[in-house]
Amino acid sequence: MVCRSNVSIMDESSCSGCGLCSFVCPMRCVEMKENERGFILPAVGNNCIACGKCLADCPSINPPVSDYLDIGLVAQSGVSENLVASTGGGMHLHLANSMMALGGVSYGAAFSDEWAVEHIECHTAEEVMRCRGSKYVQSSLTNKVFASIKKNLEQNIPVLFTGLPCQTAAVKTAFGDNASLFLVDLVCHGVASPMAWRQYLSDMQFGRIESIRFRNKTYGYHMSTMRVVYESGVYSKSGRIDPYLRAFFSGIAHRKSCNECKFKGRRRYSDITLFDCGRYCELTGDNDDDLGHTSVLVNTKKGEKLLLELGKEEVVFSAIDRGMGEQLNGKMIEGCTPKHPRSDSFYSQILSNSFSSVVQSYLPIKLSDYCIEAVKGLACKTGILTFLRKAKERKLLVTKH
Repeated sequence: MVCRSNVSIMDESSCSGCGLCSFVCPMRCVEMKENERGFILPAVGNNCIACGKCLADCPSINPPVSDYLDIGLVAQSGVSENLVASTGGGMHLHLANSMMALGGVSYGAAFSDEWAVEHIECHTAEEVMRCRGSKYVQSSLTNKVFASIKKNLEQNIPVLFTGLPCQTAAVKTAFGDNASLFLVDLVCHGVASPMAWRQYLSDMQFGRIESIRFRNKTYGYHMSTMRVVYESGVYSKSGRIDPYLRAFFSGIAHRKSCNECKFKGRRRYSDITLFDCGRYCELTGDNDDDLGHTSVLVNTKKGEKLLLELGKEEVVFSAIDRGMGEQLNGKMIEGCTPKHPRSDSFYSQILSNSFSSVVQSYLPIKLSDYCIEAVKGLACKTGILTFLRKAKERKLLVTKH
């Protein structure tokens, strides 16, 4: 139902698909559905009473209050298994475990049984582990999740919610500055659609999948790979030659609203912001072990309090200049991925052709790419990559001092 008083006026360029409009609708007539490109957007039913609540509460139209504290850190988990399994320094597990130690619950993005990406409620460390690692797909944030958060907060149960900036803004809009609600946002490059992800998995024909890592530390933290463990083997390819990662990092698969994201900026809608720290050596003056570090921005006193609760956890922190940390590692804090001119055409093609063939047509993977991939693997096995990285670090440290 197209009406100027409901979210039917929103399209993929203006809507992040956070799902809050569906949750707040008094008539329950807003349903989150995939559009022609496979992105989750609101669809309004015929029983709309044009009350305007969905628009009034939309964080894309009326964003909540943002915050800023001049506190920057770099963190690394001291739990080796967690560090290996995490994209960066493994902070999410410790924050979630700390929340559960306080009698609370946490929410994060996890894979479903069908390998779709969805937000889940976590009460145990095992459930939290499902939320580790980057997932370059729009996650489903359903009414069930919003209702679960609301129920916990009404019972004064502490809640930790981790999501993309648009999602944390939605949760903050829904529940305000609740003392029991702790928000963690991830600096975002953008998202691809669930449909694109399904097409990729279908095309690859892995069979029964056991695990998926979008950024496995095959060659160390600085050269991540797509890693899929399946019934008859292990698939491991870098973003140079993996079709999905190649499409994602080119920006051709991004949601249109990500090209002009309304949730960017140094002032955040969360208590804590997390993002990759690829320039650890320059920020801290220490050698980088290439196992992964996480940049941590503390945005509120509540976020600072949450980090203090990690005293009993095995996390190593280094204080850094927040501005420098943002400058070296956080270009996506304020920057957006430029719109790809062939994005619409790309999405129309993957509906009727194999994902890999479409990527090859739009973003050709050349022989030189395969050669570089092979050399990189050999250099990793022989230790040449480690030698070159450490040599670069020594040069940076000498320059710094």
